[in-house]
Amino acid sequence: MENELSVVLLAIVGAGIQLVFKYFPKLNVWFEAQSNKALIMVGVIAVVSLAYFGLSCTPLAATFGIAVACSVQGGLDLAAAFIYILVSQQTTYLLTR
Repeated sequence: MENELSVVLLAIVGAGIQLVFKYFPKLNVWFEAQSNKALIMVGVIAVVSLAYFGLSCTPLAATFGIAVACSVQGGLDLAAAFIYILVSQQTTYLLTR
């Protein structure tokens, strides 16, 4: 995860996830009615992280500056991506409450 562009992209994705759940009317109403918001958000971020890893196995990886490889090391980088997204999502949540 040495590519700075990919870290910025992950931060944008994390913030975007939070903003979508906060400002899209129907999704916001559904999400606010849930009692397990944190678990739902972690699940969404896990799906996004896995999609990010999946993109690393395609030719689009170079286009988006994804530096994760399809390997064991790539799996470890996936864990880092998960944390980057989670941190930016939580920061956005705190700033937009």
